[in-house]
Amino acid sequence: MGFKLDFPPGSSLHTAYPFALHAELVLPWDYTVRNGVMILSARSCTGFSEGNSQSCRPCQQLIRNRTLEGILKRMDEGVHENSPFAYYGFSGLQELLRKKNQLVEFHRLCGLNQARKLLSKVVALSDQKRLLLAIASGKVNRVDRVISLGLRQKKGACGLLASCLAVADRVYKPKSFTEEEDMKAFLLWKLAGNCVAEINH
Repeated sequence: MGFKLDFPPGSSLHTAYPFALHAELVLPWDYTVRNGVMILSARSCTGFSEGNSQSCRPCQQLIRNRTLEGILKRMDEGVHENSPFAYYGFSGLQELLRKKNQLVEFHRLCGLNQARKLLSKVVALSDQKRLLLAIASGKVNRVDRVISLGLRQKKGACGLLASCLAVADRVYKPKSFTEEEDMKAFLLWKLAGNCVAEINH
């Protein structure tokens, strides 16, 4: 009969046994599957049973083979994550592939999120540089009032830049004045009259 290989409960011989190990190592047995039962036959099998056993002596000795002991242990306890792929059954390879896919998807999403964050920061930095250049150009009169009004209106760098460009094109005039400017205008009106106050305004 050869050596009958018993599998842990709930596992299938088609997914638990490491078939690829036969291509990696020189194993002293061959396998056959009949009616859902896996039988191992020693390469030196005589084909005749000995004693009370239904198997020959070489097939009986397979249980003492170190490689087969390792296979049985891995089927019971699982394969170490650093083991070569040949030591995995199909179910172990499927689980390993699922974990690797999850890890790849996680890192891919992390990379995508980082790229989006970097892109938004690059755009913001570009807007801030353009705002700085617009202020430094000297074409914006009373730039402090434009910035102050824009911040009070909760505008960002892009909104402040649009306001500065509108002031430079004489499309927009800020209508806000400081208390000091109001007091100077009032004093000028008192001292010089309506005409001079209007010209100053």
